[in-house]
Amino acid sequence: LLHRKCSLKLGRGLSPEKIWYKALTSLEAYNSHSRLVETKFITELFKIFHNKEVTSANVHKDFVEIYKPLLTSPDPVQQKTLSDFIASWRKYADIFGFYESPDRSNHYGGEGNKMCPQKAGGGLDKINYSGYSTITRSIICASIERFKTRKNGYTAAELHTIIDLCEKFTFRVYGIIGKRTNTYQKQILEAAHNIFIKKKKASYVIKQLVDWTNALAPMKLVLQTLGNRDPKYPNADVTGWNSCYYFLYEYELGNSSTGSSGAVFQWGENSSEQKDQMEHILVQSYKTNSWWKTHWGNDEKCEKYVHRLGNLVLTSNNQTLGDKSFIDKLGQTTQPDHCYSHRNATNTE
Repeated sequence: LLHRKCSLKLGRGLSPEKIWYKALTSLEAYNSHSRLVETKFITELFKIFHNKEVTSANVHKDFVEIYKPLLTSPDPVQQKTLSDFIASWRKYADIFGFYESPDRSNHYGGEGNKMCPQKAGGGLDKINYSGYSTITRSIICASIERFKTRKNGYTAAELHTIIDLCEKFTFRVYGIIGKRTNTYQKQILEAAHNIFIKKKKASYVIKQLVDWTNALAPMKLVLQTLGNRDPKYPNADVTGWNSCYYFLYEYELGNSSTGSSGAVFQWGENSSEQKDQMEHILVQSYKTNSWWKTHWGNDEKCEKYVHRLGNLVLTSNNQTLGDKSFIDKLGQTTQPDHCYSHRNATNTE
């Protein structure tokens, strides 16, 4: 099927096998080469190109169902669609490999970099940190393809805006409101198809993301959820919030230009490190701590507040703060031990 219907359209010396090999080479160049990544890549591209939901287990079956009629009934339009799909393998593999690369930040560049400018790359890192990198991956990869297009493509500023809105959409809708991760997948796929195939302008993507966010996670609901008095600290003893650390991290970065710390707080690479960086102002040992017991009264009151969002702050030295009193935690800028006023304290401390 591929040889008989695509060889003339793909150009001299090009075959589906050669294009597939070049696609795999592109994945490998970004250290994203494995059978799992290959499967995710071709499944996602098939979905975007045809605007059709399909699982990785059924992508071959769906491919055959769409194009098998060409073997018996010539159809120039369908033949061109097939050839265009195969021709897109390599360019999408290049973008998909970049997106999935464990070394992706090495490929960020200045505004002239034709894969991803540094500023947009920072947005990609935030989406990775949030834990929702796959939800809008198709929109982002399709938008990067439009950015790489020289004629009528997206500008670096437009790409950064799209990635920034993808982060806000995913975090507010799935991270805060708690929608199922398959919510709006049909709309997301259609948008990616319109970007990649129909060459929709950046303004279209931006409007879609803003409208979806406002529909599913309006700011009033977001604030109500954050302040609903539920425990937010992710702890085995309480039903916490998995996105708590990411929220505190973003809050820290949001205050980085006005606080005392000159250094940018480094993202905790694992759950143990993240847990160590989350400081409880009212200490968890309130039941046995005389200062806190005196100033806060009964245990029931402490239990109500200890794991709430307002009692948590990121710190660079949780071990030193320990079970100190609030007065000692506040400290003074001149004291040698770590405190909230220390020159090495985080901005939110």
